[in-house]
Amino acid sequence: MSWQTAKSILWTISFAYILTIPVRYFLLTPFYVPDSSMSPKFESGDLVLVNRLAYFSRKFRREEVIVFRDQADRTDRYMRRIIGLPMERVVINDGILSIRNNDDYKIKELPAFGTVIAGLEDIGALDAHEYFVVSNTTLESPSGMIDERFIIGVPIITVWPPKNIKVYTD
Repeated sequence: MSWQTAKSILWTISFAYILTIPVRYFLLTPFYVPDSSMSPKFESGDLVLVNRLAYFSRKFRREEVIVFRDQADRTDRYMRRIIGLPMERVVINDGILSIRNNDDYKIKELPAFGTVIAGLEDIGALDAHEYFVVSNTTLESPSGMIDERFIIGVPIITVWPPKNIKVYTD
């Protein structure tokens, strides 16, 4: 192999590496779905690309699926659906989880299942930077309040396995 060929290969590898770092950390990041808590839309073992720009460019919406880091163990990542927005109140009464606005108007109600307390429990008002998230199948941990600083982004495409390839626009 000539010096010119080795130099060309080294230049190509360096350019690819330099281009990959900003894409990986600021635009898209891969996420393996660890369980089936978000089925049927996302199945255990799916590889999803997460749009990190959403965190920097806009507020998150109710019913939007997000990927976030665990607040206690920041190496764990989860995928959940947002049901409570900042400044709303979360209440569980007789097995029904209610999201209420400042005027005590019910915005959303979900039947509480799993190990959630069936009695009255006022989880409280969300701060200006907190969201309340749940999975599609259970209200058990790690559902609950999360700080927006721990949100990684929103899934935009499932890339693996091939039978599950899908682009998400909502």
